Amino acid sequence: MQNFNLDKAEYILFDWDGTLADTRDCHVDSINEVLAEYNLPDWSEARKLRDTSLSLKNNFPNIFGDNAKEAFEKYAAIYEKKAPAGVHKFPYIEELINLLRAKNKKLMVISNKDRKLLDIDCERLFPKGTFVKVVAGNEALKNKPYPEHAYYTLDEYLEPSEITPEKVWIIGDSSFDVECAIFANALPILVGKPLDKANIVYFKNFEDFYKALSS
Repeated sequence: MQNFNLDKAEYILFDWDGTLADTRDCHVDSINEVLAEYNLPDWSEARKLRDTSLSLKNNFPNIFGDNAKEAFEKYAAIYEKKAPAGVHKFPYIEELINLLRAKNKKLMVISNKDRKLLDIDCERLFPKGTFVKVVAGNEALKNKPYPEHAYYTLDEYLEPSEITPEKVWIIGDSSFDVECAIFANALPILVGKPLDKANIVYFKNFEDFYKALSS
């Protein structure tokens, strides 16, 4: 794809869950403990109650009803305990980050994840200063897939009209990330399971992504 040119890229925005960090097992184990406490079906069934346009935290009322606030606090406490052993960087993430930083790219995190849990993960997995900005869920006017999330992440650096696919990359693992990039006029880079959408730069994993940039 002609826009995929590292030399021209200036701002590189990463999703968190499923992109920079493998959090799935920690999340599922944590929420299953809370679901069991409320005598609810496990996550494989409870997840069907989600509004897929909302973040995990904003979906708790759909799953736990009036107990949503209390349930999320329980979930967050369990996740915090499990995270040191249960949350890891994906292979070749470190190499990729080091390559991008060596080329003076401005790296950011754009996530729908709760601020406290995002900070817990980020502070443990990456040295301070790796990212020039880390944006969590519900901090912008709208979360991904809406472009407002990208605009908010970039607001100290670019006006929305200045965002171009050459200049700004949004890297993620889901349709939320791809749609946010497209709506904001950034370059969508998808890592993991492919999507049936046009104009996406796609890599099977971060090893392939790293090798494409370093070749």
